Amino acid sequence: MSDEPTGDGAHGPLGTVLRGAGISGAAQLVAAGLAFAQVVALGRLFGRDGLGLYSVGFPLSRYLMVAGMLGLDAAIVRTIPALRAKQDRAGVAGVLGWSLRVALVSGLIAAALLSLAAVPLANRAFERAELVAIIRLFALTVPLWVLLTVLVSAAQAFDRQELRAIPQQIVLPSLQLGLVVLFGVLGLSVASAVVARLVGLGVAVIIAVLLVRGLVPPRRDAGISAVRRRELAAFGLPAAGATLVISTSSSLGLLLTGILAGAGETGLFAAALRVSFIGVLLVRSVTWALDPVVARLQREDSAELGRLTAVMALLIVAAGVPLAAALIALAEPLSGLFGRDFAPAVPAIRVMAADILPASMFYLLNHVVMFAGRSRLALVNNALLVGLILGLDLLLVPTHGALGAALAQFAAGTLMTLVLFAEARTALRLHVGAGWILGLLALGAFSAAVLTGRTGAGIAGLVAVMALGWGLVWWSLPSAERDAVRRLIRRVTGGG
Repeated sequence: MSDEPTGDGAHGPLGTVLRGAGISGAAQLVAAGLAFAQVVALGRLFGRDGLGLYSVGFPLSRYLMVAGMLGLDAAIVRTIPALRAKQDRAGVAGVLGWSLRVALVSGLIAAALLSLAAVPLANRAFERAELVAIIRLFALTVPLWVLLTVLVSAAQAFDRQELRAIPQQIVLPSLQLGLVVLFGVLGLSVASAVVARLVGLGVAVIIAVLLVRGLVPPRRDAGISAVRRRELAAFGLPAAGATLVISTSSSLGLLLTGILAGAGETGLFAAALRVSFIGVLLVRSVTWALDPVVARLQREDSAELGRLTAVMALLIVAAGVPLAAALIALAEPLSGLFGRDFAPAVPAIRVMAADILPASMFYLLNHVVMFAGRSRLALVNNALLVGLILGLDLLLVPTHGALGAALAQFAAGTLMTLVLFAEARTALRLHVGAGWILGLLALGAFSAAVLTGRTGAGIAGLVAVMALGWGLVWWSLPSAERDAVRRLIRRVTGGG
């Protein structure tokens, strides 16, 4: 195992996070560009309907991958830094080896289940027979995806974000894009795009194995005690549940749009999601570097953890506001990249652009809650988010299609972001500076309402969400911040 320092060194926690975030951010810019180009290629080569079919099969495989992981990726990131601090090389090798074996077996079982479910899902839920082959091909990707995730999580636990980035953000999307274009030009069906993903994952796993062996060489004395296995399971299983619910919340709109409005509307919503994905990219760059630091600071210095979280939140706001504005302004030309039949995606793109800020904040705070040791609380939070999205999708998607799905995503995410701010202050006792977020979230809600002015139900839902959200944040504010807000209101209204 590497003899690199195990702490934050002279740079401190913020320096560690910013260095890692810079590496992750650069890699993810490349990955996001490649992924965006892939969705454009899918839309142009296979049409709106083809993109919709692919976008239905992909989240099904992702759900099974997350379930098959059993939360071991999160458990590795939380456990290995503590073992490194103790210079327990055999313990690190034991944890990684055991996690790989368990995750592979679980991933194979999950793949078999998805393959068996392909026929009823395709014929009954979505009523598209061609989905059978697509779902079964996606099932084959599950065990490879599980292995890759465990391996890159080990690199993340070593604060080696570049080793995580190479296989996952560079190799996989590059190969996948090249093969998707090749297969599309040859006139193959959209199922060939899943074959492209399968090949890319296989190559990425091989490269990840070679890279991680340099950090954690095999050891004869490597082992894992029953107590350690129970610790990994106790943290990992709730984390897996939380991650599964996160995955569900981010793609539930795609599945419900496919069921309630058809593959064409699903393709429109998939395009809107991909355009707004750059916002998720920004916060992922932060959280992948932040997670192991949170795990350390939660044990050592909660005050420093609060300050670090506040700084990260401000950086996300600084980047997210101009990004959202740019995407809203460029919605029409962006929709045109996918093809002429994607023009109806413009309203959904604008709503998803407004969603960048609350979605990024939710993602950040969710990771802080989870890696501060509250994986069960994270699970509850994400279950609530899925429930909100489900209810709003059932209300809005049948009548508004892709736009309804976008409105549901925005409203549910905004409310749960405010809930997490309250939890950070009450459950974790973290001072993360909630006061300034009020105006920004209100601005986002106003933007979404203006951009979808002909959707009365969506606007009413947004108003209700923001009213409840303001109450939650106000309740979470310390008395000093409440007094400051009152003084500001009096000055604005001329009350002194």
